[in-house]
Amino acid sequence: MKYSRAWPIALIFVLGVLLLPKYLDQNAPDLKVFYTAGQWALSDPAKIYHDSPDLFLYPPQAALGFSILQILPSWEWAKAIWYLFMLALILRLAWGSWASLLASLLITRYFLINLTYGQVNLLVLSLMVLGFEWIKNKRPWPAGFLLASTIFLKVFPIMTLVPLISRKNFRVLGTTLLFLGLGLALPLVVWKMDLATRLMFVDFPQQLQLKGVPLYSHNQSILAFLRRLFGGDPFDLFSAGSTDWTLLRLPPLLITAASTVLGLGLAGLGFWKARVRQGPGDDLSAACFAILFISHLVWKPYFIFLYPPLLLLAKDATHKWPNKFFSFWTLAVYGALAFGSAPDFLGLRTGAVFDGLCIHLWAAILIFVAWWNIKNNATQIPVKNP
Repeated sequence: MKYSRAWPIALIFVLGVLLLPKYLDQNAPDLKVFYTAGQWALSDPAKIYHDSPDLFLYPPQAALGFSILQILPSWEWAKAIWYLFMLALILRLAWGSWASLLASLLITRYFLINLTYGQVNLLVLSLMVLGFEWIKNKRPWPAGFLLASTIFLKVFPIMTLVPLISRKNFRVLGTTLLFLGLGLALPLVVWKMDLATRLMFVDFPQQLQLKGVPLYSHNQSILAFLRRLFGGDPFDLFSAGSTDWTLLRLPPLLITAASTVLGLGLAGLGFWKARVRQGPGDDLSAACFAILFISHLVWKPYFIFLYPPLLLLAKDATHKWPNKFFSFWTLAVYGALAFGSAPDFLGLRTGAVFDGLCIHLWAAILIFVAWWNIKNNATQIPVKNP
């Protein structure tokens, strides 16, 4: 079937229809946190981490960035514009080819979760994708600005610096570090120095420490999975109450060390493979895998970061034999895991059990293995010209 640009538009329409009831019923709780932080950034920055609907787990520079929402007349306006902007970002990711559309369809469930709660992951992913497009097109200044922005929004996109270092891409690395330096200085310019330093080096780290490592079933990190099995503590199986899956009680330090070794090991293998292939699409994929494998907080919406490797696999699946057979069936199994584990199909309790077993993490590892086995160099660059 010939590709038509009507298909991604249809995807956005369907997502909009699915989102509308949740848009009307819920109040985008995460976006409300960002909106409130932006309010305080302009009026009373000392309250950014102390007066919020929920914990604000982002650097103070992010609060300054979210303050742009204050130009809108009201919270309802901000929420509506945010949703429209997110749908436009999804359209851009799905635009251009069957592979782009297929990769987007496979993470539709995670798109919907991000949209429902008003989360920032889609913005971070889009900036990362666009940043690597600029790298491909040898535009170091916009690339550096975008990559630095993602780090201030989410911190863990600092993994994007690894391929820049390994490839000795000092132009993009230099511009990224320059914008990071300017970003670090920004609160010192906007606010009083003592307040800015306290927000960056005291309040922000304290918020992260206060959050800790949630064990309830939504957390899909390697650390959370190991602690459920070997930590000796009960945890909340979402919608099903408290449960205890302890197989063997191990010291917390040993569990943390094991998760760190596993996460860094998988991330290191990914960066090594990307280095061998020498494609910006692989560099971006390796950085996204690192975010998922190293972080101690990996909520289900984070799995939109599988878009770059899914795009490579989708290109491989639509290329030629023998690659397409393996990639096609990998994508089919992944789709079954991502969608088939939803409570809509399994019920709340069974779906929560699958979440507790980190089904989304295992699905990501499946994609990692499949991405590792891509052999056709023609599929290695998923980015488009900006």
